[in-house]
Amino acid sequence: MKMKLITLNFYLLVLCISVYANSASIDFEKAVAPNLDKQKAFLSAPVADFSVNDSTLSLGGSAYFTDHSSNSPTSWTWTFQGGTPSSSSEQNPQNIIYYTSGSYDVSLIVTNADGADTLIKTQYINVSDFQSAWIKQNTGFTSAWGIKQISIVDSSVVWAKAYDRIYQTNYISDFTRTTNGGNTWIPGIITFTGSSSFGCSNIIGISDSTAFSCFFPLSGTGGKIVKTIDGGNTWTETSASFTNSWANFVYFFNANDGIAMGDPYSLEFVILTTSDGGDTWTQVSGADIPNAQTGEYGTLNDYDVVGNTIWFPTNSGNVYKSTDKGLHWVKTPNGFLSTARLIFKNDNIGFAVNSETPNNLKKTNDGGASWIDFVPTGEFSIYPHLDFVPGTSSTWINVSSNLTTKSSYSTDDGYSFISIDQGVSYTTVKFHDIHTGWAGGITTSATDGGIYKWNQLFITVNNETAFKENNNITLYPIPAKNIINILLKTVEDDDMTITFYNITGQVVVSKQVKAISNDIVQIDCSGIDAGLYFISINNGNKTITKKVTIIK
Repeated sequence: MKMKLITLNFYLLVLCISVYANSASIDFEKAVAPNLDKQKAFLSAPVADFSVNDSTLSLGGSAYFTDHSSNSPTSWTWTFQGGTPSSSSEQNPQNIIYYTSGSYDVSLIVTNADGADTLIKTQYINVSDFQSAWIKQNTGFTSAWGIKQISIVDSSVVWAKAYDRIYQTNYISDFTRTTNGGNTWIPGIITFTGSSSFGCSNIIGISDSTAFSCFFPLSGTGGKIVKTIDGGNTWTETSASFTNSWANFVYFFNANDGIAMGDPYSLEFVILTTSDGGDTWTQVSGADIPNAQTGEYGTLNDYDVVGNTIWFPTNSGNVYKSTDKGLHWVKTPNGFLSTARLIFKNDNIGFAVNSETPNNLKKTNDGGASWIDFVPTGEFSIYPHLDFVPGTSSTWINVSSNLTTKSSYSTDDGYSFISIDQGVSYTTVKFHDIHTGWAGGITTSATDGGIYKWNQLFITVNNETAFKENNNITLYPIPAKNIINILLKTVEDDDMTITFYNITGQVVVSKQVKAISNDIVQIDCSGIDAGLYFISINNGNKTITKKVTIIK
């Protein structure tokens, strides 16, 4: 709800004009002009207006406010009920943090030489006590693009490819990139000589400045592998050739060793490898690739990699596999009669999801040599976007672009899935480790969404079973200022890791200590900024996470 507080002088002006117009003895210029000046000032007085990047926050979330006031105000006085800080004189206050759940008012007073105006938006900021699984970030796209594919280099550097979610045969070449963990994303468009005749299949980031992208022809045969070394500002063609083929994807195992795959020409798939960072490409001998069936082909950006092993599916229900970065290949059926999305945990365990109804799931325990039917329990989406979380023993994340189905996670290698949320369209998902993952979304505007960063604390904070050991550890004082005491009742292992995370999941402090039962461990937090944090305590096979507030 909005409340406007405005002082009006218009009726006084009208009254003055009426009286003076009927009195010949009154000097009109002297009597009326001052009131005209007042009316002019009123018309030039500022009118307050503002917006926020996200009015619905999770506990500890940040709000970024933008002033939209008219008539050129010269000063701004903000009041943030429940926020930290609680006030600001900046035109566009940033990073206002809300540590307590509830609904809060925001007010803005704007002034200039001609007057002032106040706008109060009641219950404008709504803060939930529930820790969100995802942190919404802004891709920077100005069009309503979706994210088709994500390439994570490390916790800071990520490249992502876009698609036109309205006209999906409009093969755009837009991408976005972050070099600071998603705090800011910079969009761009891949262009090169003749690029309008091609569509973008996928993008692979090597560093913050270097990436490769695969392009397929919009008609006929062929394809291109292009490279950037300046963060996506310019792109150049490599020597990779797909004559009489049709390019499907490119992938790099490291900065030097890469592979690209195209549809069969003659009997075998066209598979190219490079060992010098894409400067030169060599086609793999047909003797090292099983023959394709008549009419067999691959699909765009459809493959998976673990270490030096790479798999890709075909429309004929086969899986091609290489364990030496693409130099030698074997072929096995996946049990389906069509393309299946492949997702592997390691060299042995993986899943295949049928691309056609009823989107059955199959599992392999021998690297794809054989497949068995697999039916998870719980909230598992049909034809999902599924990814294993590297570095964990058995955690998988399952997201869905369907607003009516639930996204979920599994900590038992896919046997059961626990609901995360519903009503958000996640277009793809990719994890680098337990701390680093992103899910694609739909861009609303350049400053509103389009991609989601994983909040690693979600599973430990919101899964009740994770708290069954919480009584074994006591933290005091809360809130803390300079020292936090951790009282340990029972210790399974004398090696203990204590990690502080901020609300965005970034590691602030990590410390390894030697601990014994009934011990007190002290952590110096004098160098940590005030705010809401999570302390993760790992001891043996157990990890316990607790919330703590630091004050100054």
